[in-house]
Amino acid sequence: MTKNINMEYVLASLTYISFIILPVLVPLIFAIIFRKNKFILFHSIQAMFIHIILLEFISLSIPFFKSICKYIFILSINTQNPMIDNLEIVFGILYLLVVITPILLGTYYSSGGKWFRFPLIGFISEKIVHYLDK
Repeated sequence: MTKNINMEYVLASLTYISFIILPVLVPLIFAIIFRKNKFILFHSIQAMFIHIILLEFISLSIPFFKSICKYIFILSINTQNPMIDNLEIVFGILYLLVVITPILLGTYYSSGGKWFRFPLIGFISEKIVHYLDK
């Protein structure tokens, strides 16, 4: 069974995945180049907002994350509890899930051709697309 790959869906999903290489820049370029295609434009704008929010989340939470890890490390030295040693790993995995989940959701739904809207961000992106369409 073969599937027909729609290039529009692939390009829309690339805007989310680009967070790994060039966050914000690739969705902006795609929004400019493909401004006539509503599907790619919508996902480009939404991906740009997601990238900005994730970059802010990462930059604001790293000092907090470092202080928690330092506290857990000090606690593990004093108590010799093996459960406390694993807390750093658990916090790291949770942190990674918070960052990766929106990217994977956006990639999955846009590659399937769905107009998936993130709460609030999707509404704003939709309004921008309708404004640019006039």
